[in-house]
Amino acid sequence: SVITAQPEYTFSLLVRERLDDFFVVVERSPELRYDTHNRQFVDTPFYLRQEVQFSNLKKQFAFSNDGLNVTRVDTNHTLSYAARVGEVSITPHVGTRQTFYSRNADGGERDLVRGTFDPGVDISTRFYKIYDIYIKSLGLDYNQIRHIFSPSASYNYRPNPTVLRTKLQQFDTLDALDKQNIIHFDFENKFQTKEHNSEGGLAMREIARIDPFVDTDLHTGRLRNAGMRVELRPYT
Repeated sequence: SVITAQPEYTFSLLVRERLDDFFVVVERSPELRYDTHNRQFVDTPFYLRQEVQFSNLKKQFAFSNDGLNVTRVDTNHTLSYAARVGEVSITPHVGTRQTFYSRNADGGERDLVRGTFDPGVDISTRFYKIYDIYIKSLGLDYNQIRHIFSPSASYNYRPNPTVLRTKLQQFDTLDALDKQNIIHFDFENKFQTKEHNSEGGLAMREIARIDPFVDTDLHTGRLRNAGMRVELRPYT
């Protein structure tokens, strides 16, 4: 794997081959990926992000030399608009993804192009409070603690792709794209403190992140996914 990251883009090359037929492996020989970061149009509130990926894929099954193989070229373009209403950030966005496949689900030599359309909107805000908490024991050096609470909600809609996933060979999540009507809630909590550095000054450091989230499928009206990401860094 070779990755180069520049301020404007990230480019990566990945070669992945199976060495032991005990494993089921998706070989990527090679996979090239080019991503641009959100780029602002001059001084407008519009931003564009682009992703292009070429993959030569082969799915090798355990104890067998037979497998699935396809050449896949994927492009994804997302246009977003950054707006604020008071302390609330509102970012509507729309994306289109076009993916070329050299084979269909039956393995036939049939070129397919699947298209998807992905509109949505992200809404977020943030609050913070500083607590006069000082801890000077057990190797800890905490000088006040700042709690940042960043609630957000995202709505994403996708109609049926032009080619259903049942007509494609399945290698990864990109091939499994389906219609969606999802609302996602995120309740990120970050805790920061100031610690003395080697020069005797105070430097800000994040000591914990607790991020509960929940997804609801509006097609079915059911809870789809719920969880919590937790990162604890009490020491440097």
